[in-house]
Amino acid sequence: MIIHIDGIDRTKKVKANSTKIENILTRRRDSCFFIVEENTGDPYVPAIGKEIIIYSDSTLTTKLFGGVITEIDSTPISFGTIQHKIRCQDYTRLLDRRLVPDTYENQTIDAIIADLKTQFMPNGFTINNVDANILIKYISFNYKPLSKVLEELANEVNYDWYVDYDKDIHFFAKDIVTAPFDIIDNDGSYMYNSLIIRKDNTQIRNSIIIRGGEYEASQLTIELEASGVDWVFPTQYKFRDFTASLTGQVLDIGDHATDPASEHDALHDINEKILIMPQGKAPTAGSIFKLAGKPLLPVIVKYKDNTAIQAMISAEGNIGSGIYEYLIEDKSINSKEGARQRAQAEILAYATTLTEGEFITETDGLVSGMKILINSSSRNINESYVINKVTTIQFGTTGHRYLISLVTTRTFDLIDVLQRLLLESTKKIEIKENETIDLAVNIEEDITVTDEWEVLTPTAPIVVEANGDDRGQYAGGVGDHTEIIPFTVPVGSNLLVVVFCRTVPVPSEVRYDGVAMTLAVNENDPRIYYLIDPSTGSNNLEVDINPGGADFLVTLHALSGMNTADILEGTATDSASPQFTQTIAQASRIESIMFMGAGLEDTSGGVGAFDPDDSRIVEVLDENAHTNGRYTTIYRIFKTPGDKTIGSTYDETATTDRGAVFALFNGNNPET
Repeated sequence: MIIHIDGIDRTKKVKANSTKIENILTRRRDSCFFIVEENTGDPYVPAIGKEIIIYSDSTLTTKLFGGVITEIDSTPISFGTIQHKIRCQDYTRLLDRRLVPDTYENQTIDAIIADLKTQFMPNGFTINNVDANILIKYISFNYKPLSKVLEELANEVNYDWYVDYDKDIHFFAKDIVTAPFDIIDNDGSYMYNSLIIRKDNTQIRNSIIIRGGEYEASQLTIELEASGVDWVFPTQYKFRDFTASLTGQVLDIGDHATDPASEHDALHDINEKILIMPQGKAPTAGSIFKLAGKPLLPVIVKYKDNTAIQAMISAEGNIGSGIYEYLIEDKSINSKEGARQRAQAEILAYATTLTEGEFITETDGLVSGMKILINSSSRNINESYVINKVTTIQFGTTGHRYLISLVTTRTFDLIDVLQRLLLESTKKIEIKENETIDLAVNIEEDITVTDEWEVLTPTAPIVVEANGDDRGQYAGGVGDHTEIIPFTVPVGSNLLVVVFCRTVPVPSEVRYDGVAMTLAVNENDPRIYYLIDPSTGSNNLEVDINPGGADFLVTLHALSGMNTADILEGTATDSASPQFTQTIAQASRIESIMFMGAGLEDTSGGVGAFDPDDSRIVEVLDENAHTNGRYTTIYRIFKTPGDKTIGSTYDETATTDRGAVFALFNGNNPET
């Protein structure tokens, strides 16, 4: 199995055993699924809309799939690794970019499809396998996707169609093609233990009741006698083309939903089934109303199969009547004939026991729609089935197997019948001969604009919250308790970082506005937590101390403009060495923010940062000195090629509580 994405071999980028291809019956869309795992060393991710072609092997002669990427679901699965689940559809998706509003008279299907290709098909599509020299007297397409247009043409003449993996349209007389081989025990045609045949009668339905929508009946006239008091009269039915007369005089009838009462003799409310006379003007007692129109009546049809009922009586004996009723409620069915067709389709599918099956093979050549013979003496089966789905499953890195799903020919026929019934519901919009289309076109125009500007290198592209970062020293009481530290996060901030120095004991949990923060660096001195998209405004930082007692220094930093979807890493040291260094490979990937917290008793030097290769890549954004000489500093690291060694150095004047820490977070500023 060789996978090309946008014309490039990406087989090695796809996770082994993750690829699955589903080839289903002819005109229905094939689909494909695979997984790509992105990490810091290999950031490749395919884009939605890119073309994908999957070949059987490295010769690139047999295509297993061709289409476009339509969905990507991305989920982090570990630190630095994102899993992308990618779904694709075959080239039918490209056909449906355009809607067809045209009408054709006295043309062959070949000519109609040729015209559709010229007007609506994308570049690259061909019609080499269209074979239908059949005259169509009249057909109208009511703003349908092109695939539905081809489907309707096929149904008109009992043909079938599909688009192949070379973007060629096949339109042909419907016929079940025999598979190139049979399934026989021990001849290698299939994996022996994979053949499953299922028989199921839990779905038995041999008496179908259809409750549809409403149909328009023939003209009907009813008479009502006025009481002399009432001025609202029931019409009994929902009438279309409604008329009314009172004692032989024809009334001017308005629509109760839209028309003012003052302009009409009476108002008709079709949904409430009432006729409303002007209030206070009740007709004289004994006056006769004549109400006429075409009533809308509910579609209710009951259809049963006596042969199937008798078969169930024979199978079950005297334990029942053999009748299995089933109710279908579908408001889109608006004729008795349509209801009967739907009932017959259900009977065809479910009046007797269903038989389905599946098997696995490594032999090429099977596609959906083929008829295949299962001849298994060990299972006492010698019967033909229709392949309704072929699922290609990746096996290893480049191999593959086929999972073949089977249905009986009766089920196969049902699928076609139900598809036709669904299509009928789209034929209710009539395109009139004088109807015009209001066409709006967006015209692109190239305009050249010349301007001059001075490029300035930003010194602090990441906004750092500046109102009181130094929180000072907090000394807790005895026993388990929670320290409360007020802090304001400005609007627009999307990352809150809290740096602790000299924390004894360590907090059991740190929360901001009730939301637990994530521990990025796990050292007693220093210790770093972060929270993505914190609540803005004045809230409390809560530090749970367990066990009791606390002696810590803390700084809080609110930042905006951070790419919070990718927290890179946190590393730490806690030593008395006068110098701490760390090699940062991620600095070559994207511009970042480095947080360095230092627990230092240092009165002479302070905290610095260096890069042995290029000192210019490090820039101080913020520095906080605590009351006893400890420091917390934030640096900006510029994007540069290659790994960088970054560290801190200080003049050692004390011998206790020394250390430094780095925690990197991706930034989203452009390279300068």
